[in-house]
Amino acid sequence: TLNGKKTVKVPEGTESGKLLKVSGEGIKSLRGYGKGDIIVKFTIETPKKLTDKQKELLQKFEESLNDKNYEQKTSFMKKIKKFFKDIID
Repeated sequence: TLNGKKTVKVPEGTESGKLLKVSGEGIKSLRGYGKGDIIVKFTIETPKKLTDKQKELLQKFEESLNDKNYEQKTSFMKKIKKFFKDIID
């Protein structure tokens, strides 16, 4: 921030591109009534080189997941295809 480091709690499931407002940590108001806010934009980077142990741990993590752990986004076209497939079946 403008006044030094600030710890921010990152909500679970935060995806790349999400914005988070940190109230009262921005520039002083020109009218003299407090400070503005800072907007934090998250950029999530995926590691490109993993050790065999890291790959094994990620595989175990993936196997432990079920549909309730995360929301998969479905494209509009996939939804349309599923809709018509359900009608035909």
